[in-house]
Amino acid sequence: MIICDFDGTIIDPSERLYKVYSNCCSLLKIKPLSQKRFINLKRSGKSEVEFISPVKAREKYRKIFKEKIEEKKYLRLDRIYQYAKDFLEDNYKKNEIFLMTNRQNRKNLFWQLDYLEIRKFFQKIILAKEANKSLQFLKSRHLYFIGDTELDIKLGRKLSAFTIAVDYGLRTRRYLKNFKPDKIVSFLKDIKFPTEDVFILKTLNKGLQQVRDRTVFIDLSKEPSLYDLFRVLRKQPKMVLINGKGFVDHYAVLASEFGIPLIPVLKKDSQSVLKVSSHTIPIKNSHVMDQDSQGQLKTASKLKINLGNSEILKKYPELVELSDGIGFLRTEFILLSVLEGLHPQYFIDKFGKKTLIKKFTVEMLKIVSKFDKKNKPVWIRTNDFSTDELRLFKYGNRFEKTEPNPALGFRGIRRTLDEKFLLEVELSVFDNLIKNGIKNLGVFPPMVRFPDEFISFEKIIKERFKHKLKIGLMVETPAIALAFHNIVKKLDFMIFGSNDLTQFTLALDRQNPNLAKYFDGRNESVMFLFNIVIDLCNKFNVESFIGGQAANDWETAKLLLKLGISGLSVSPDPSSFSRMRGLIYKWENKHSFSVSKPSFSVNKK
Repeated sequence: MIICDFDGTIIDPSERLYKVYSNCCSLLKIKPLSQKRFINLKRSGKSEVEFISPVKAREKYRKIFKEKIEEKKYLRLDRIYQYAKDFLEDNYKKNEIFLMTNRQNRKNLFWQLDYLEIRKFFQKIILAKEANKSLQFLKSRHLYFIGDTELDIKLGRKLSAFTIAVDYGLRTRRYLKNFKPDKIVSFLKDIKFPTEDVFILKTLNKGLQQVRDRTVFIDLSKEPSLYDLFRVLRKQPKMVLINGKGFVDHYAVLASEFGIPLIPVLKKDSQSVLKVSSHTIPIKNSHVMDQDSQGQLKTASKLKINLGNSEILKKYPELVELSDGIGFLRTEFILLSVLEGLHPQYFIDKFGKKTLIKKFTVEMLKIVSKFDKKNKPVWIRTNDFSTDELRLFKYGNRFEKTEPNPALGFRGIRRTLDEKFLLEVELSVFDNLIKNGIKNLGVFPPMVRFPDEFISFEKIIKERFKHKLKIGLMVETPAIALAFHNIVKKLDFMIFGSNDLTQFTLALDRQNPNLAKYFDGRNESVMFLFNIVIDLCNKFNVESFIGGQAANDWETAKLLLKLGISGLSVSPDPSSFSRMRGLIYKWENKHSFSVSKPSFSVNKK
């Protein structure tokens, strides 16, 4: 996907800017700068406001300028830059192009786009005041961000995009270099977006051997299961396109743990994705100065990894040394390789519970033994399969009922306590790990809604394991966050499941692409719940972490560090991990932990 700035990137606004400026000066009876000096000021990153005299007239100037700058009579002065229309014409059929602009007047913006005959090139138009609503959705995509100012570069970085600055707009090349964009060009025609044929995977058995290092569109005759995606990811494709999945669901999480981009495709027609941008430039290649690739930096805030597959450690064995342990091990991801696509009840019926426990134990030992040798903790979450996920397993429809809303359905701790057959398997695996000499293990249940659910789970663990396992809780529902004071004293650690917590707090379906732009984990209501829980954890000396995709977002991480969270559990990619360690190190040194609480701090009375 390409995001384009408008003023200074697609159109030349210099005539309009100077005309409005000189008219404002005339109204204020101020002598204007020459047009040449005015433009040179802009290009060097300075503001003409600094040259408004007397000083008290500056605020009035800003107000008049803002009122006039988007009037149609001035907009008519704008001209499209050389090659800009050719660039749009060449790329809009190959890539999605979003226009992002600081304009405020949508009606006049659309009029100008029609007047210039370029509106058709943009799939979506985002005004500055709407940008925050779109951030979460855009960050889930793989982006190029093209702009002409330092603000464009900063916004591109915020979106984890590959930033391209143009030097013909409102800033000079020399000035732009200070902000270290990934690339600077003098003409839009100099930007080339390589495209490639997409390999359409219609059958897993015949097609899997052809996916390595390719962009793959999973177009099966049935809805793909988590296991289907798992099989594809194991073959190391460059990128995966998948229909109707992959926004902030378990499909997206699974792909992130493999470090492979997963792009949701909304159109069912496979021909519509035959050509896609092959942009696969991840965060790890940007801002090298922030990285800690040698593991030299020490931070007070702990940094762990999310892990659900032993193959990741084969690929990146250095993660054991770099990280402070595993903060989030999903047993359902381990079970993907054990069950081989069969529903767990069917597997037990056919092969027996002992076989499942044995295979499960072997897979778990491949991971936990490596961390145990370094005396680093591993926190394990019991499975959180939902009914819709299990129905897609082989023979799943024999055991699972169709639910109207699986996210709010029979899943998590409620299923664990009501149907103990899979919990018994997991507990037997924990027994085997302990018998193999593994120490420093923690266990926590998913999707807890009520304190009594957790208390029942805690009782089972304590009766069976005494004090051999630490006990934690995943906070994923507003209900348990608001009742956290009732159970905090029973915990050794707590970890946020931010995707579900955001989903349930904001009443937004995390799998609905039409709502993705509103899905904001930094919303004030969500942050309020974060703050309640972190405050109580710190008061009662309970370790607090956040896992999943939100932990990889530095803007979210900064807010949680300010609130006093103990650490983060991030995706298992060494470069991204090292970058996050570097950012935490710089942040801790800058703030020295003397950061004041945000305005949504809890009134403990």
